[in-house]
Amino acid sequence: MLQFSRIPRFVLFLIPAALAASITFLGVREQKSSTGQVAGVSTGPAQQASASLLPVEVQHVPFGERSLDRYFVTAGVMVYPEDKVRSIPPLEFGMGGEVIIERATPVKVFDANVEHLYRTWQVTLAALLQEKQVSLGEMDAIEPALETSLTPNLEARITRVEETELKLIESIAYETVEKEDPGLERGKTRVEQEGALGQKELTYKVRRENGKEVKRTLTTTNVTRQPQKKVVAKGTKTVILGEGIATWYGAPALVAAHNTLPRGKKVLVRNLSNGKTVVVTIVGGGIKGRAIIDLSPDAFAAISSGGLGAGILNVRLEEP
Repeated sequence: MLQFSRIPRFVLFLIPAALAASITFLGVREQKSSTGQVAGVSTGPAQQASASLLPVEVQHVPFGERSLDRYFVTAGVMVYPEDKVRSIPPLEFGMGGEVIIERATPVKVFDANVEHLYRTWQVTLAALLQEKQVSLGEMDAIEPALETSLTPNLEARITRVEETELKLIESIAYETVEKEDPGLERGKTRVEQEGALGQKELTYKVRRENGKEVKRTLTTTNVTRQPQKKVVAKGTKTVILGEGIATWYGAPALVAAHNTLPRGKKVLVRNLSNGKTVVVTIVGGGIKGRAIIDLSPDAFAAISSGGLGAGILNVRLEEP
């Protein structure tokens, strides 16, 4: 039979005192009231929720355990700074008991595609951003809306929007114009004025979302230097290589024979009776008789009013 008289009186009073001890909170980060704005929306004082949105966890601590941190390590229980933890009775008495864990609400926030996992006791998305000091610019966007009530594992996405001005310099092409020059032989050209590129400044409004350009709008164009035209003189002076009679002979298309002009030379043959012309290539000589040039049948027919039956034509040979 137990002899209670052997137990010191202070122990008898200690046990009920421990059972009636007030709840101890460990690892709870102090919640401070704050006011302000998030993306222009007034959030007001941050209010702490009265209860966790996640199921309450109860851990049974064995007799003799006096360290909560050591127990969590031994039991493999992960506790975050935002979680609320209490033990009944307090563990320092070594009497064992229960550890009650109330979890803060986990919320993922993707800020410009960078993932952040926050744990909070706030009840709205706006209050969470206020608490974590995440500010939004005037042009930034967020989904879901700031007024959204938090739920466990809610995902919010912030799109960082930036609009900047971009100036670019571009060249303006110059125009090439030709003018006739009767003092210059036909078929020849001369550059009278070299062309010069102009220059213009283009101003764009560039929109970037999360650092990536998504839109570019041209706002102004300013010509800083006008282009200079290129002027080319084109010869119109006729260079006569000779006049006389043209005949024809069996030869390939658009060729002719001439006793003095070099092989491969291009010659314009003009019928002096009707003004018709044809360009032929000299392929050799060997003309006998009074003809100045002997044309292929197709070339002769092209400038003859009477076809091949005309026999001969009065022609002038010119530089093409």
